[in-house]
Amino acid sequence: MPLFYRTIPRRVKSDRLLGPNHPDVRGTRTQLAEADSAVAAEINRVVAATAADVRAGRDRVATLQQNLADEQSTVQKDSQSQVPLNAMLRDMDASRSLLQAVLERLQQTAQQSAIEAPDAHEISLALPPDHPIFPRTGPIMGAAVAFGVVFGLLMVYLSEIADTSFRSGEDIRSALNLPCLALIPRVTRRTLQGMSVEEYAARKPLSAFAEQLRALRAGLSLWPDRPRIVAVTAAHPKEGKTTVTRALGRLAAMNGERVIVVDCDIRHQSNSGSAWTDPKPGLVEYLRERAALTDIIQKDTASGMDSIACGASEANALGLLMSVTMAQMLQTLREDYDLVLLDTPPAEAITDARIVAGLADATLFCVRWRGTSRHVALHALELLEEAHANIVGAALTQVDVNVHVRSGYADSEVYHPRYGAYFRE
Repeated sequence: MPLFYRTIPRRVKSDRLLGPNHPDVRGTRTQLAEADSAVAAEINRVVAATAADVRAGRDRVATLQQNLADEQSTVQKDSQSQVPLNAMLRDMDASRSLLQAVLERLQQTAQQSAIEAPDAHEISLALPPDHPIFPRTGPIMGAAVAFGVVFGLLMVYLSEIADTSFRSGEDIRSALNLPCLALIPRVTRRTLQGMSVEEYAARKPLSAFAEQLRALRAGLSLWPDRPRIVAVTAAHPKEGKTTVTRALGRLAAMNGERVIVVDCDIRHQSNSGSAWTDPKPGLVEYLRERAALTDIIQKDTASGMDSIACGASEANALGLLMSVTMAQMLQTLREDYDLVLLDTPPAEAITDARIVAGLADATLFCVRWRGTSRHVALHALELLEEAHANIVGAALTQVDVNVHVRSGYADSEVYHPRYGAYFRE
């Protein structure tokens, strides 16, 4: 930017000498003002020219950007249009190649048919078969049935080998070396119709259940020593010993015998909560000398059987059962009753059962049908024999009549339908 300078006359004399209103001072000031105005005008002119150049440059940039955007849009449209065109070109090339290959193959086939003569000729019509050749359904089904039968028999045989429970009186005689006095059948809830099992035995004296109880009583009475005090025990809980004890006592009482049932399971009070047991003092109170014998005996009005409940739960059951009072009570009951049944706890885990079995004249061992394993029953018998218990026999309890009849065992004959005229459910 060109700058113009105007020569400013040098002050010859100081303002102090000439004064502010001196003509030279005024002229100098005027020249200075004119120089400043010229500089400002030149600056404004240069700024205006520069701003005009900037606006022109911006307009050119905007124009170029618009042109660039238009060109890019055109290129993008061209690219999009080129895509289907390229696909069509590729398809055309592929079709051309395929057509060329087909034409060449047709030409080769025509030339070969003209040179070679066919060796094949028609022998018979290609008719559909009457039956499929494979798979051969008949032989395969026969083989499958045979395999299923053999496999089923093998599984039954293996399950029989693995089953160590008692399934008949023969198993009890062979494994335990004890006579099987009775096969007590299982009574379903539908048959009971709201009654307890001991009530069912009393109300249905002609049933198969009552007949097996009579067989059990006969087996006990036919023993040479004719025991009066019989302890009923089992290896496990839920073997049916309590039910057998009460039902046997009721049935014997209805036959005219003087019978009393004593609940010796004084650690477990559930046995004392039957329908024919009133909330009175029991065996524990008598052994503690808190009640007399006449106070703890209860009468079953339906059958005439007497009973003694276990009373209050007692932790020191062993000491009470081994006391002199217990032995004296059993001696008194021996003189007053024809049959004294002692309901004991399980012999496998509870020591009280061995003590009571040692005090009794005989011990009846209850075994649940297809429930008690042989090694457990043998171990329980060993414990009872060590306590000097006189084990006179066993009873197979909770027998499923329908299954046992089909088993083929000799003692299943007692449940055969041919004897149905003798029983009344």
